[in-house]
Amino acid sequence: MKNKSSNKSFHSEREGQIKFFDDLKITTDVELTYNTDGVYKGTLFEFKLTISDINKVLFQAIKYLSHRRIKGKPIPAQILLVALNEENAYLFNSGDFIADVEKIYAGAASKNNVDFSTKIKPEKIDFSNIKGLQRLTEILEIQKYTKIHIDVFNVVGWATHYYTVDPKASKSKLFEELRSPKKFKDYIYPWKGKDIDFKYIMDLLNDT
Repeated sequence: MKNKSSNKSFHSEREGQIKFFDDLKITTDVELTYNTDGVYKGTLFEFKLTISDINKVLFQAIKYLSHRRIKGKPIPAQILLVALNEENAYLFNSGDFIADVEKIYAGAASKNNVDFSTKIKPEKIDFSNIKGLQRLTEILEIQKYTKIHIDVFNVVGWATHYYTVDPKASKSKLFEELRSPKKFKDYIYPWKGKDIDFKYIMDLLNDT
């Protein structure tokens, strides 16, 4: 089978990113936060001009999801790695990496990624043709999230999120939400902490 030759020659990721979003007509709706390449509905993007090591790029995206968890932001169910000049995209399910997402990482997400590997095979999408672009459109219409656990590392972020949603809520109301999520039922598992954890977390919230 003849290999596809690239039709693209972007010189920067930003240039290719803008064109990619424009082609899919989602430019103005992409949330650019915490140094990621964008979140749209239930998808987190990671763009590269070319991708020679999928594991390395995937780990960078996982670190971004870890940062989102700590900040109290929903975790998109889909991870889309995009090789702009190769016109290939690789789709992963973030739920397959929840143990890694719930770890704490120091330093820049783009550093120290060579030791990560996975046997999970992504869906590969060739978006140099209309069929591939249609598949990307289908993927980007999905708005699902991967549930995460509440712990001492992310409780302040999620408390801040909750008070943004309900500014007049009391702490008891907050903990009621954490123990039996309603507003956050699609984002978090019920918190199963002990009374001593409750006191410690209350102290953290007081500090904030």
